[in-house]
Amino acid sequence: MRSTDRILQALPGVAAMLAVDTEQIVTDVVVGRKYTGVRLADGSVGVALTQHPEWSEGCCGQRPRGSMAPAPSEVDALAESSAGQPLAQLIEHIGSRDPVIAAVALAGVNALINRAELPLMPGDLLQHLGVQSSDIVGMVGFFGPLVGPLERDCRQLHIFERREADGCLEAEEALKLLPSCDIAVITAGTISNGSLDVLLAAAATCREVAIVGASTPMLPAAFQGTTVTWLSGSVVADAEAVLEVVGGGGGRRDFNRFLIKGNLAVR
Repeated sequence: MRSTDRILQALPGVAAMLAVDTEQIVTDVVVGRKYTGVRLADGSVGVALTQHPEWSEGCCGQRPRGSMAPAPSEVDALAESSAGQPLAQLIEHIGSRDPVIAAVALAGVNALINRAELPLMPGDLLQHLGVQSSDIVGMVGFFGPLVGPLERDCRQLHIFERREADGCLEAEEALKLLPSCDIAVITAGTISNGSLDVLLAAAATCREVAIVGASTPMLPAAFQGTTVTWLSGSVVADAEAVLEVVGGGGGRRDFNRFLIKGNLAVR
């Protein structure tokens, strides 16, 4: 079963536990250059990496010249048509091959279940992963705050990125090197770009596998029976501020202070 199908299958039980309505209306959809935000009728907001193949620029990269170019017409049309839909209808598209459509759906999932009522475990994810000096760690997606501590604590760190960056390997190298890693740290953006399942298969022998980032759906039930051991994500604490940042093309660095971060164990 695909990870996106697992997410949809796990949603009703968690929604019932949180006493939230999966049939409520989506009131706002903001598709920004780095992130997409979805607000529900009850005021909750979720975010996910946008990942438009030409227009997006990654979660926290520097804006290149021309970065304030307007969104492509199809992106504006998607945001406009998505607002006013029942959430249940919106999230059905989480497995779409169009990464922007999938991002809107994932942001909707996160708006529904990434809430303060979750029993989030505070603290640094690396404390929970138990990184050892003999470990080889594979990081899919560049997570700046984790790089320094991992380079200090582990034997070797491989960073895989779709975009060219100093010290990073090409994303495709992950499938070759993850089988030799002890720990894998994987961006939740792989859910909406469709690459998560092959990465989890490559990381099958890892001692710990964490899905991380603001896009992470905090749904342990969706990943039980997989190689995932930790979810490290966030809850939007200031909906207006986050949507404003997202709409202005900002990324994780810009809205970090408006989030409550935490971790959930999958097993």
